[in-house]
Amino acid sequence: MRAILCDANQLELASGPLVRWDLAWPLFLPDCVPGTLPEGGGAQRLTIIGRWFWEHMGITAGRLRPDAPDALWLVCLPRSPTPPASW
Repeated sequence: MRAILCDANQLELASGPLVRWDLAWPLFLPDCVPGTLPEGGGAQRLTIIGRWFWEHMGITAGRLRPDAPDALWLVCLPRSPTPPASW
């Protein structure tokens, strides 16, 4: 299986299952600017969104699924221009 990264402007190119990071980020990290990582105690919140991602990957394209897709599209957020000062 291959993972294809795209942004929300390229959704018309997607021809398979989607993992919508662009929608999940504001749900799990509502106080972060999209495309940035939380500062300070954000590691715990990143763990939660990471668990969601792996759960979704297992459901959508799990290795034991006989109907697993050949490609999975990951719809990403635009990256922030500068990293946070805590890096």
